[in-house]
Amino acid sequence: AYGLAQAYYGVRQTFWHKLKGEQMSSREDAWTAWSARLGFIARGVVFCTIGWFLLAAALDYNPREVKGMEQSLEFLGRRPFGFWLLTGVALGLGLYGVFMLIQARRRRIKTP
Repeated sequence: AYGLAQAYYGVRQTFWHKLKGEQMSSREDAWTAWSARLGFIARGVVFCTIGWFLLAAALDYNPREVKGMEQSLEFLGRRPFGFWLLTGVALGLGLYGVFMLIQARRRRIKTP
């Protein structure tokens, strides 16, 4: 569910209320939109894959089937077109890092 929520967060772009959009240039605005959108979707793919392993482990009563991020990325790499899938996820996670840098500069902080 968390992976789906991350992807939804990126698609719906509900992160804008947390940013000082009025202080951004149009170029920074575009970078923010694309880096956040693709970054949250990439995070959603990774977290959904991890969630799939958790669900499989729970259904089989086998805690050894629980996998982390490394095994999830390996799993994605073994799928058909796995190279391209991993490349897209890697670029998306990199863009998420760009969004975090933008957010560090433009975050709207509420003071008491």
